Amino acid sequence: MLLLALGCGLPAAGAPREASAQSLPGDEGRVRFQEGRGHFDQRRFAEALEAFEASLRALPSPNTRMYIGRSLRELGRTAEAFTALEEAAREALDRARVEPRYARTAETARTEASALRALLAVLTVQVPEPVTGLSLTLNGASLELSRVNTEVPLRPGVVTLEARAPGFRPWQATHTLEAGQGARLEVRLVPEASGPALPPPPPPVVLLQPQGPRGMPPPVPPPPPSNTLRIVGFVTMGVGLVAGLGGVLAGLSAQSVDQDLTNLCPTRCPRALIAEDLSLGESRATLSTAGFITAGALVGVGLIMVLAAPGGSPRPVVVYTPELARVTPWVDPAGGAGVGLRGRF
Repeated sequence: MLLLALGCGLPAAGAPREASAQSLPGDEGRVRFQEGRGHFDQRRFAEALEAFEASLRALPSPNTRMYIGRSLRELGRTAEAFTALEEAAREALDRARVEPRYARTAETARTEASALRALLAVLTVQVPEPVTGLSLTLNGASLELSRVNTEVPLRPGVVTLEARAPGFRPWQATHTLEAGQGARLEVRLVPEASGPALPPPPPPVVLLQPQGPRGMPPPVPPPPPSNTLRIVGFVTMGVGLVAGLGGVLAGLSAQSVDQDLTNLCPTRCPRALIAEDLSLGESRATLSTAGFITAGALVGVGLIMVLAAPGGSPRPVVVYTPELARVTPWVDPAGGAGVGLRGRF
């Protein structure tokens, strides 16, 4: 009976151990994630990156991958950070279909990746003819063939692409890309048995128009400037000049009436005798004053319209340089959000 009882108790004792062993990877992933968060908050980004990568291996999570991208960004590895944040956005979007809480992670990772996109150049490598045994090297690092015909984010500067394959001559191309610029480069290998070696032709490099963040349409060019405001300004000034001319004529007429009254009555005249002439002179003097005031106002407003119209006066051109400033929105999966702005203006 004792043996039976012990035998019956063995599976029950062994079950929790098995369950505990199965939960270890997940527990390790959570522990390493919290460890990485501590390093990240203390700005120890190299240690944070190591902890987040260990957490991702033990417990894959879009939140962990997003923090890997943030750590890479702070370490200056912009291209790798952009790739990690885009992967985090894709993974979070897939998981959000079942777990809606990941929708917030997808939006945050995509926003942060978009902020990095303007700081990078993009190269698309094309191989028009398939070659057996082809190997590619980009800036000294191996480029997987799965990255062919896809956009490869790079730090701006000199880009060197090399290609090798059995039976073909080594091929190399060098080009300089600027931030926000994209280019398409074709790899064209020449067989070794194609005659004497000749200087390789310059590789066909196709520069692409700068694009916005992936998934967003390119910027729409502003409409051509309109001269409507300037035309209205000139018309207003013209009306003002006419009002001023009317004021001059009304003033001359008022002076004429006053001169007539002076000639009629060199000394003081009875007001009843000249009441009608006095009223006429005063009204024309008032009309003259109103004409001058109206003329000044209309000419001033018209001049402002002409100068404010597009092309009416030289204006400084402000150029946004991505290297000078960086806007970094962030969202902590545990709660809280904000926007960081760094640079010089």
